[in-house]
Amino acid sequence: MRWLKAALLLAVGLGLGLAPAIFLGNSQSAKAEAELLREVERQESLLRYLSEEESELERWLELAKQEAAAQTDWSAALRARVIEAEEVAGMREVLGPGVTLELSDAPRERIPAGIDYAYFLVHDQDLLYIVNELRAAGAKAIAINGERLTASSPIICRGPTIYIARNSFTPPYLVSAVGQQGELLQAAREASPRFMGISYTIRAEEALLVPSARNFRSVAEGRGDQSAE
Repeated sequence: MRWLKAALLLAVGLGLGLAPAIFLGNSQSAKAEAELLREVERQESLLRYLSEEESELERWLELAKQEAAAQTDWSAALRARVIEAEEVAGMREVLGPGVTLELSDAPRERIPAGIDYAYFLVHDQDLLYIVNELRAAGAKAIAINGERLTASSPIICRGPTIYIARNSFTPPYLVSAVGQQGELLQAAREASPRFMGISYTIRAEEALLVPSARNFRSVAEGRGDQSAE
């Protein structure tokens, strides 16, 4: 029985000795678990912050894209208006459908004897009349013998010639006008009675090029607003 008692005392002693170690191990495990939970919470909080930042950046990026698109649209609209103004002012060549009209003096041999031949010549008033009629019909651009007309272009008789814009010309006079072809043709035909006795022909043109006035350069192309030839 002695050995049994000794064994029992040993077992109790060993049990009492191991209890602090087991308690210490459980305490350290709980501490590590708590620290791990706190780290998880910190990472989750950081993830939420980064997600919110990403959403905010995406919103600002979308706003920036919309603003850039608006700026592009505005710039395109402004450039279109500049081009339109340049076409009206004669600073830019114009290509499109239109009409050409040719006016020339009547052949002298067709003039009856005793009739003043001056009545059968093309005068500056004739050219001014048809130019004004074409403008009233909506012509975007008009030229006579290749000289683009602007708001200040002179058309003046000088003896047997007519001074147009920058040069003097003799017949025939070729008037070119770009615009709504139907309206221009109607205006040209309705003007024909005025030109009885002189040579007057009308042609429809599907692709007519009217040059720019020679003393201007385009603003829209970034080449300055005006320069001498």
